[in-house]
Amino acid sequence: MANNKENTIMAVGAWMSFDALIDLTAGKKIVFWGCFDFFEKSMKKYAFPVEFLVDINTHLHGKKSHHGFDVKDPSVLEHLEPKSDYFIIVSSSAFYEIFKVLEKYGFAPGKHFAATPLLNDMRIIDDFYSINSRVIFSSSDASRDLHNRGGGLYQMDMGTGVIEKKISGVTRGFAFYEGSCFVADADKGVRVLDQSYEDIDCIKLPHGAYPHGIAIDAKKKRLYLVLSRFDQVHVYDIESLKEIDIIKISNKYERSGRSFYQHHINDICVDGDSLYISMFSRTGTMQVNWYNGTILDFDTVDKVVLGEVASGLWMPHSPKVLKDSLAFLNSMRGELYLESHKVESRFNGFVRGLDFDGKYYYIGQSIHRYFDLMKDTSNNISVDAGIHVYEPMTHASRFFPTPTIKDINTLIVTA
Repeated sequence: MANNKENTIMAVGAWMSFDALIDLTAGKKIVFWGCFDFFEKSMKKYAFPVEFLVDINTHLHGKKSHHGFDVKDPSVLEHLEPKSDYFIIVSSSAFYEIFKVLEKYGFAPGKHFAATPLLNDMRIIDDFYSINSRVIFSSSDASRDLHNRGGGLYQMDMGTGVIEKKISGVTRGFAFYEGSCFVADADKGVRVLDQSYEDIDCIKLPHGAYPHGIAIDAKKKRLYLVLSRFDQVHVYDIESLKEIDIIKISNKYERSGRSFYQHHINDICVDGDSLYISMFSRTGTMQVNWYNGTILDFDTVDKVVLGEVASGLWMPHSPKVLKDSLAFLNSMRGELYLESHKVESRFNGFVRGLDFDGKYYYIGQSIHRYFDLMKDTSNNISVDAGIHVYEPMTHASRFFPTPTIKDINTLIVTA
């Protein structure tokens, strides 16, 4: 089976609606490749003026041998001339292999051949099961029992399902910059790793800082780090690792001699002069269980909050500019947002960690530790952990479980 990238290249132009297929085949000599269900259903959908059929099953070959149509060996297609007079409709579930043969014979997708639209669902499934991406993801789980690998940085090979642990630690945000990986580790600080994931440097942090999201501005050579415990974003020179600024989202809140973080700022992304910051509570009312989550737009030049990009969220995470649009996850409700005020998709678990490879969105899911709060809003609450791969054109998805890893914080598709 071809891998996903090869399939995508071959599929260009070969998939279309029935209306487009009818228009494209007008005046052409039409040949169907494949004699059974998808041919018969296509003909019920529209009575194409068929010249003949081809099929690899030799028992079908012969004059008027199938529904009154001649059936020939597919090899006859190689010698059809001129090719511009013909249009081949692929009606076999082996469509990707057939596309390769047709291109070898000199036919072009979308010009000389296409698949029947009735095969589109099978194409989507085939593509999902051909995914061989590699994803790096972090886990902050501090437990290390027999049934859990504990926190750290992992790589998942989606083609094989193999999960490889790169480092151990209570890790959350991470980002890559010029061959190095910067990882927020609750115990050690910001760890700087080389391409082999070996520690080469570290930014020490105040005790109990609770480091979370990381964002890197490559143009300005700055690293932004969320310290959730302090409701602050610390700014570092990416090359010297020296702290150059502190962005305070709120002042320290104290009650009965104890300090509290009010907003639980967690994840962050940078786009131009804007810093997008996700938080659990805009009004700082977490201590009374009032979660009015938001995504803030902070101007890094004037150092002011420009406003709320989104509000009324429930434990949001993972703001990220993808396809020139700000995307994020409304974690408790399992919602993926790709545009303002629009829920693109819903999943039935606690989602956190987001990336896009040009075709699919990758959404991390952690074991749901708050499912009792969801019982009145959902009748199916997942406690699985893993990665959803979501295709926005069809709204279809596939789930890749992480059986021994309980939570996912940040994920990046690397290949």
